[in-house]
Amino acid sequence: MTPKRILLLSIALLFFQGIFYSLAGDFVVSDVFGNDPQVIESGSIFLKFLGTYAIVLAFIFFLLKNEKTIIIKKLLLGGGVLVLLQLINLFIYIQSIPIEILFSTIFLFLLFVYGYLKKA
Repeated sequence: MTPKRILLLSIALLFFQGIFYSLAGDFVVSDVFGNDPQVIESGSIFLKFLGTYAIVLAFIFFLLKNEKTIIIKKLLLGGGVLVLLQLINLFIYIQSIPIEILFSTIFLFLLFVYGYLKKA
């Protein structure tokens, strides 16, 4: 896979991840932490923030998808750093991480790293 195709795949994954976080955040939080209304509200606010972040990142990547390979590789490196910071925050602040969020974040991080390290 070329770095450009990896960028296009990451755009799709970020967009769907953002939609999932924004729409299904309440269900994920209630499944993990119970039915306490305050917990559901604060957890869904956090997931809506992550969803908005993912959609904005996908939009920025979409606008820059036709750039040169070196710029695409730098975008992949920056995206990998952002997703790594998100993953670190998930491990620090959430005691039981929902499996959907954990796997999608790890997969996105590995995809960004693979795209950055891939020869053009």
